Amino acid sequence: MRIRVSAAVIVRDGRVLLCHRAGGLCGWEFPGGKLEPGENDKAALYREIREELCLDVEIGAFCAESMVQKGAQQICLRAYYCRIRGGSLSLRAHDACCWVAPEALRSFDLLEADIAIAEQVIRQQQCGMKKEGR
Repeated sequence: MRIRVSAAVIVRDGRVLLCHRAGGLCGWEFPGGKLEPGENDKAALYREIREELCLDVEIGAFCAESMVQKGAQQICLRAYYCRIRGGSLSLRAHDACCWVAPEALRSFDLLEADIAIAEQVIRQQQCGMKKEGR
């Protein structure tokens, strides 16, 4: 069974937002969530960020894709650069968050699917690309 998930690489002042999810899947991640029937990546991502973080984001360029096998489930995580347009950050599905310099992403205990996304963010930052979610 394939599960499609969208994630936000939210960039502000050269740092990216990481959120810590407690409970079943415990670890640091780029915020986002599963697509519902009829949704595309961007619609699901916009909805999830509003629901989980109370933020209005502008979804920009595609960042990276990661595929992870968990038993009978294959998780396909697609990440997009985002910029905050409004709202006030409020954690609804996470127990912590922090703004991280891209080069520091490797020091976090990231969920498995988020590791490849982090590596792409680091590579693009080193090349001077994808500033401020655009």
